[in-house]
Amino acid sequence: MNSTTYGAVTIENTKDTYESKVGGRTYEIKAQINNKEFIDDGGDYLIRTAKLSIFARVKNSGDEYKNVTGDVAFGSKSNNHKQTLIDSSGNIDASVIVMQTLSKAQSSTTVDGIKYPKTVNTYFFTNNDGASAHVFGLGDVSELNTTVAWGGGDLAAIAGSPTGVASHFFDASEKKYYAQNIKFKSENGYYYTDIGDHDDTDADAWGIGGGNLFCIGNGYIKEWINKDSKFEKIYKVDGGLNNFSVAFGGSLVAWNTDDKIYSVIIPKGSNEQKAVTTETKVDEGKSEVVAAAKTGWIKASDGTWTYAKADGTKAIGWLQDGINWHYLNASGIMQTGWINDNGTWYYCNEQGTMLYNTTVDGYALGTNGAWIK
Repeated sequence: MNSTTYGAVTIENTKDTYESKVGGRTYEIKAQINNKEFIDDGGDYLIRTAKLSIFARVKNSGDEYKNVTGDVAFGSKSNNHKQTLIDSSGNIDASVIVMQTLSKAQSSTTVDGIKYPKTVNTYFFTNNDGASAHVFGLGDVSELNTTVAWGGGDLAAIAGSPTGVASHFFDASEKKYYAQNIKFKSENGYYYTDIGDHDDTDADAWGIGGGNLFCIGNGYIKEWINKDSKFEKIYKVDGGLNNFSVAFGGSLVAWNTDDKIYSVIIPKGSNEQKAVTTETKVDEGKSEVVAAAKTGWIKASDGTWTYAKADGTKAIGWLQDGINWHYLNASGIMQTGWINDNGTWYYCNEQGTMLYNTTVDGYALGTNGAWIK
């Protein structure tokens, strides 16, 4: 935090008060975080949006703390930026919207007897230069060619999964579904959200399964692929289906109430990399089974995971999926635990995500995930 009035100070948590001396005057400074919305599971961490406020007062003055969020810049001494305020009426409740990643790994210490995350990183919704980012899930659809005024509700949201974080918006009048990926980055001590290119597709309805985005339109079930910043057709279904529900693991039920038809899609999770679609016309009592190709992560009956690429082949070796790296052996099976890659040791957790900038079993891992000998 930097300010010409209140000086520069590093705020590490919200339970402590920090001091800054400017022009012979010492200020007491503290931060406040109010949870706005829990997003989802991001693999090694949980994701949420929150409201961040900064308060200050002259030390030993006896004055009430003053909300100074609008007077300060966030970041490091060499790279800091002011943020767009919300709830700024009277400057009493002024705050800025941030996104936080909370590690699943817990600290060895407690606060009031309660365990807390080992690491919490706070990111601002700007680019690396501090300019506000256009985030669909926060209601900023100004860059889209849509006549729909922002109305909140279930038209937009931010979703997170082990494959990445995505922001999306559904234009119900035009039957268009828009999405963009969000990556967490830092530059010279300033933490920000890098918003990727957006894509759109025709859609009658959308849903979230396991933190991943899906929609249905024009006879296809489509999934948002974070790493490619685009929608991909994953199942061909009856063109009359216009509603669906998706569960964790990719199972789907699609239907059309007026036509009295529905379709159930259950990924097999076998090495055949196929899924079974059972479609039934309720009024005629007929049933039809068809096969549809599936790409992405596939879980086999023995619990192992493989990754099917767009060309139908299995991924082998290191695979970057969203913001995470995974290692698949020569058979294409995702590996966990310690991995020796040409003499260099890495560690992948139980979800198969490579860890970095941490310590495992007493061994330090560097920024690239390699064991520091």
